[in-house]
Amino acid sequence: MTGVVLVRYLDLDRCGDGPAQRRLLDEDELARLGRIAVPRTAARFVAAHAALRLTVARYCGVPPGRVRWTRTPNGMPLVAAPDPEVRVSLSHTGGHAAVAVTRGRGIGIDLEGAGEPRRLPSSVRGMSVGPGGFPAAWTRMEACVKAVGGRLTEGLPLLAAGPGVVRAEHGALAGTTWYVRQLAAPPGCAAALAGVGAAPVAVDLGRFRPPVAWRSGQPGTSERKPETSSVKRSGSSTHGR
Repeated sequence: MTGVVLVRYLDLDRCGDGPAQRRLLDEDELARLGRIAVPRTAARFVAAHAALRLTVARYCGVPPGRVRWTRTPNGMPLVAAPDPEVRVSLSHTGGHAAVAVTRGRGIGIDLEGAGEPRRLPSSVRGMSVGPGGFPAAWTRMEACVKAVGGRLTEGLPLLAAGPGVVRAEHGALAGTTWYVRQLAAPPGCAAALAGVGAAPVAVDLGRFRPPVAWRSGQPGTSERKPETSSVKRSGSSTHGR
């Protein structure tokens, strides 16, 4: 799996919010959870962050309790243990989320509802965008920003960029290069993945399988038999869009 980015989509409402999930959250995540007033939003937060930790644990071959985070000033999670070379990214929209994990390369993933309205600065209103229209362009831009731990406003000039090699020519990110892929996404969503540097990004794309404990509320980490996924898998030998 070296050099391949593992991408897993989650159905957050299926993953649920129970004791088995909450035990995987750290103090920072629990504090953030306590500030969420809407129960459904809180449950989805638990599901997304528990799944992120479990995915990293599976990737590294360790128990979830061994996974430790540090965070950038912008709140982006970084793996402190068991392997600081592992890079992660998380995005969620409505009842869907996407987790990306790899080793040795900065990555960013973004998942957006295809019809989500956004308030944009006047400087980018009416800007011509690349393939897929505005939702797809937004995912590519935000994936690039996440890959370098930047601020969203720093990436707005990238809205016009398409998939493939992207280079920031102006602003705070000037001189930075990414390779960007538009991904097959859950129904009603757009998704993109960016890797720092010009080398193509290979992707292992599939769906997250919640442990039985998440569905039954009982201890244990075994998984149900995999189900047929409607998301097409991008093999590790496939590059580009």
